[in-house]
Amino acid sequence: MHYRDVACPNCGTVYAVGYSDVPHSVDKIHRICNICMMPIEVKNPWNEEKK
Repeated sequence: MHYRDVACPNCGTVYAVGYSDVPHSVDKIHRICNICMMPIEVKNPWNEEKK
């Protein structure tokens, strides 16, 4: 399975996001950071255009 890394914008903790973990139609991923307990809203890395 392929993964892409996203970092918590609050504390920098890196999370791996799998290809099947999020719907590809969403623009942003929402979750709560396991380290700083702050909300995370980051761009869906699977929606990035390949160059």
